[in-house]
Amino acid sequence: MKGMAKLLAMLKAYSYSELINLIGNFDEITDGYAFRWKQDSPVLLLAHGDTVCNRPVAPYVYQNGRYITNKLCSPLGGDDRVGCFIADTLSNKYDISMLITNHEESGGLGMMEFCESLSLPLLDGVKLIMQFDRRGTGEYVTYIPLPATYTDYIRQFGISKVHGSFSDSKILTNQTLIPHINMASGFYNEHTSDEYINTQDVNKCYNTACSIINNIHYLDYAEVILEPKKPDTHKYNLYDEMQASAWERFYGIPDTQKTVRGRIK
Repeated sequence: MKGMAKLLAMLKAYSYSELINLIGNFDEITDGYAFRWKQDSPVLLLAHGDTVCNRPVAPYVYQNGRYITNKLCSPLGGDDRVGCFIADTLSNKYDISMLITNHEESGGLGMMEFCESLSLPLLDGVKLIMQFDRRGTGEYVTYIPLPATYTDYIRQFGISKVHGSFSDSKILTNQTLIPHINMASGFYNEHTSDEYINTQDVNKCYNTACSIINNIHYLDYAEVILEPKKPDTHKYNLYDEMQASAWERFYGIPDTQKTVRGRIK
């Protein structure tokens, strides 16, 4: 696979900060996110740099480079170092904007920080948020329904829409109304010691993303329509309470205010 050495280096990066230093060429770096801004970018590429693995990784490549697993009995970190690899490769190829977040595995806290500090002229012209944080191949999810024209546009590239639970693209779309997709990126069995990467599926995701970007000028921008908020019936535990202040701070915008591509007016 082209770029194998770089992918392996990203998998070996022990921390978020080590990963960000390895990728490089960011315009803004905090503990919550690293942002590479390109003027007039029609797409924002998104992945997260944190993983559930809290120990070193020893990638093992086998079957002539088709598969990567971890020699150690712990998660490999393909979720979401594969996404970081794809996003960085695309950003360099097309000279488009990229956002790598931290703390996605803790509820998207890094994305919340980005949205709180966001100056939206930075996203002027962005038609689509493309995230790479999904197991498998040949499919995508969206956590806020796409405009009909977007669904039709994505369908022509041969990937199927399926259901998903959460990733931090949802937070960004909720704030900016810019549609997003989260594409299956070629990792499997994430968060377990059986996690592995199929590099052929990584290439498939990359090539599909290239096709979507190559034709993005045919897509007319349309904002998502947010569904009315539902009553919160969740029973919070101690872990939830630790995050509650961050979530309340981010989502505590009065209903009388509107968010248009990130601006409160």
